[in-house]
Amino acid sequence: MKLNLLLLLAVTLLLGVGCASSVNMKNVEIHYNAGRNFEQQGDPQSAKDQYAKALINAKLANGNPALISMLTYNYGRMLGHTCQYEEAEENLIEALNMEKAITGNNSGPTSMRLFELARLNYDNNQFRKAASYFEEGIPLIESLNIEQSDPIGYTLILKIYKSSLDMLDRKAEADQIQIKIDSLLASNPEKSPGFTPLSYKCN
Repeated sequence: MKLNLLLLLAVTLLLGVGCASSVNMKNVEIHYNAGRNFEQQGDPQSAKDQYAKALINAKLANGNPALISMLTYNYGRMLGHTCQYEEAEENLIEALNMEKAITGNNSGPTSMRLFELARLNYDNNQFRKAASYFEEGIPLIESLNIEQSDPIGYTLILKIYKSSLDMLDRKAEADQIQIKIDSLLASNPEKSPGFTPLSYKCN
């Protein structure tokens, strides 16, 4: 009788945990979708709050690492767009390290996190850090054929990298990057960027 009672309690506990996890995952979906909507409406503060709730629920549900990485990345971006530089950097670095562990050092998601950190640091006048992230990310996206898939979007990345080099008095390297920018623009006169990133500048 005692054994049966313990078994019943164990099953009840497991069912309760399962139900709680299901509720948490539903909340992840609700808050993530709300965050995306606010972001598309140009409301980073509300988007940040929704992504934070999605991230909390994903962790409570023991969500898979890829989900946690994605939510941490989105939360970090919105922290940056609400002028919380240190917190944004911390979350984006966490997302970068997670993504390297999940998809590897040379994946598309890893490159996204590298360039987000590069632009966050550039827009906050941390040019040495920015250049370091660009230098890690540029060979990666070149290996992913960025020059063919989005040459004009690539020039936007290179322009910020060149400006970082200018601010660090690395003129010879900056000049070489300008040559590459000019070549890409000349070779793709009718193309538009596939993605135009938002600025992290707060002043």
